[in-house]
Parts: sequence; C-alpha cells; structure tokens
Amino acid sequence: MTRAVAIIGGSKDAILLAEILEGSGVDYTLFETASYSAKGLKTQVYTQDTDWNDVLAAYGYIIVSPHPFAFDPLRKIQDIQRPQVALRRAPWEVIDTWISVPTAEEAAKTLQMMNPVHPLLAIGRDRLPPFFALDLPEVLVRCRTKPFAEMAGPCRPLDQPGPFSVAQEIAFFQEAGIDCLVAHNSGGTGGYPKLQAAKMLGIPVILIDMPTCPWRNILPTPEDALLWLQQVGLDLDQNNH
Repeated sequence: MTRAVAIIGGSKDAILLAEILEGSGVDYTLFETASYSAKGLKTQVYTQDTDWNDVLAAYGYIIVSPHPFAFDPLRKIQDIQRPQVALRRAPWEVIDTWISVPTAEEAAKTLQMMNPVHPLLAIGRDRLPPFFALDLPEVLVRCRTKPFAEMAGPCRPLDQPGPFSVAQEIAFFQEAGIDCLVAHNSGGTGGYPKLQAAKMLGIPVILIDMPTCPWRNILPTPEDALLWLQQVGLDLDQNNH
C-alpha cells in the first residue's frame, strides 16, 4: 500500500497538519477548497464534483478535515477502503448569555424575534437562504471571499476576509452599530475574536450548533492526527531517512 497521506482540507487544522508533514518528509497532498487555500504546501484544489475514488487511489492514508460544518458532502469518502479518520476541532463552550440553536432556520427565526436594527451574520454561504425572508431593515453578511453569494431580502454583503483581532472586531461592531451577532459554532481560535468582542460589548449572540460528523473516529487536533498516522503504520522517522 502506498504510504502517501491525503488531507482533505478546508480548515486551519488541515493546514497545520500539512505544515507538520511538510517538515517531516512524508509524501502528502493537502486537498483544499478554492476559498480556503494555503501557501508553501503541496496542494490540490477540490470541488463538489471531485471524483474521490479516482483521486484518492494513490493514497494510503486519508485524513478528512474540512470546515467543521462541511463534513457531510464528503461522507462518500468513507466508502474508500483506506485507513481514514476525521480531524475536527471541538465546538466553543456556549456561555449563559448566548443562544444556541440547531439550524440556520432556527437562527433566522430567533433573529426575527429579537428584531435587531444592525445584525451581523458570520455563517458562510450555505446557511444564508433562511435569512433572505426576514422582515428586518438590514442584515449585514460578512463575506470572506469574492464573488459574494447571491443576496436577497434585507441581506447586504460586507467584504471582510479577516482574520481580525478582538480590538478590530470591537472597533467594527461599534462603528457599524452591530446589535446582534449570528455565527456558527465552529470552534478554534481564528473565529473567536468576534465572539469575545460581542461578549465584551454585551451584544447578543446566536450560535448555530456544530452538526454531527459522519465519521466515527474523530480527532480534535493535528497532533492527534499525527499520532494516529503512526498508530496505523506510518513510520515518520523512516520518512526522514
């Protein structure tokens, strides 16, 4: 069996793991989305039309680590007979003043009931449609990449690729008059400054729960994924010789 490692990316965790393997001499490829790319690594772009059976035939180990909300479209990879695991960070712990909801539809209903003047959505493109029918003056939508997703109703795009510090988020929230934040509970450190800023400013937060991951074997950190590779037979020391 080939010793090459395939990392199905789309998350910061996937990039961190690829950086570790880059320095170890392991033969790997980081499969990345067009909207979340890395530099200085061995990469290949994938789309929703990628034939994973064909692409992954050359790899002996598979680590699936897209955005925490994007595992479901990749579930067919589980049918490929290779040692594989999911790398997904833990969600944020929800504090008492935040509202946790299971879906974007519930988030939109909750937002309508709160009736804010300047809410901010930071939830990605796939979860926007339920907010198009809201009866609100304006709903600002943070967009990380262009072209923007199609907007409708009160939704207005904001070209804000980030990342942002807590201080930057506080300054933006105050300048824009943000009075409610809707985000997905994606965990990690990269997106947390907006939640910390909302907490410090007393701004209500609606968090969409992280969905269930289709993989049974889920690891929370790149270091855990590295250990798993060793446990399933990849000799990292040997790859350095």
